[in-house]
Amino acid sequence: MQTIVIHPENEEQQKALQIILDGFKVPYENEPPSDATDYLLSTEANKKRLYKALEEDKNGEGIEIKLDDLWK
Repeated sequence: MQTIVIHPENEEQQKALQIILDGFKVPYENEPPSDATDYLLSTEANKKRLYKALEEDKNGEGIEIKLDDLWK
């Protein structure tokens, strides 16, 4: 069976979804919202790359890309 990831926008939606899932006896897990920084710091390689990028930006070595140019 597939996994479905649902992102309720507020507490009311979350409670309603939980009631529906409980009614159908569908197991589910509540997880706190994730922070991208947690992922970036999750491995030593990611951590090193993140800190290197922050240092490069601090030293003016970062690259600025305009949003309109991002997908060109």
